[in-house]
Amino acid sequence: MKKRYSHGARLTKKDQGALVRALLRKLDFIFQRYYHQSMQEITTEFELHNIFESRPPSPEQILTVIRSSQILHMRSSTHVLEMRDALDRFVSGTLGLCGNCGGRISVQLLEEDPLTSVCSECQLELSSRIYSIYSQRLIPEQHDP
Repeated sequence: MKKRYSHGARLTKKDQGALVRALLRKLDFIFQRYYHQSMQEITTEFELHNIFESRPPSPEQILTVIRSSQILHMRSSTHVLEMRDALDRFVSGTLGLCGNCGGRISVQLLEEDPLTSVCSECQLELSSRIYSIYSQRLIPEQHDP
């Protein structure tokens, strides 16, 4: 059962800044791995095409422009799709809210993996369900003689 979202669950400015930095690190990893370009090269390319109104662009502007550009639509690996989803949540203001229960995802968990979309409690619950399903399939039923 989903909990209703409460406005008090929003991230603080400090936590938002940490999360933006974590997203940028993750983007840099994805760009280097799947596009063979660094975040700096892509940002420089955007600057050369006058995509940013101010110089230097803020991290939030970088994330917004990358989300709206087609660059992340060029590949469909799991990491790229998760990054697109995370950027959509960032722009809509729901990054940091659990997609399952609507509660707040801990900043520590988001800094560790900014692409996560569920809180640690829901991750544990989902893991338990998956384990239960697989263990029922793997352990043969015992029949009484």
